[in-house]
Amino acid sequence: MKRKGFTLIEMLLVVALIATITAVVIPNIVSSVNEGKTRECESYLTLLENNLEMYKTDFNIDANETVEFSDLKSRVSEINVGDSVVNELKIIKKSNGRFSYCAKITCNGKSYQSKSC
Repeated sequence: MKRKGFTLIEMLLVVALIATITAVVIPNIVSSVNEGKTRECESYLTLLENNLEMYKTDFNIDANETVEFSDLKSRVSEINVGDSVVNELKIIKKSNGRFSYCAKITCNGKSYQSKSC
């Protein structure tokens, strides 16, 4: 006699196998998405620091000058770093005479700041 269809044991094994694979794969996907969002925000911060360097060069910022975010907003028509919100932005002269950039942004609900803050 020929069998038609699958037995209950075969179906349960397939369901258990799919459940096991899903339990392993989904957490990895979620952590990869979160890591991607974090990297995106960190790249926005790096982009912002690079733009501050170009701003300093373009506007001939003096080494004795500290520029606040409000002043930068008045000088620059648009500060755009993706979907991030720029909270604080400063160009500061360090004690050794070099410039430091302090940038603080909010991206995907988390706050990030440059290492020089």
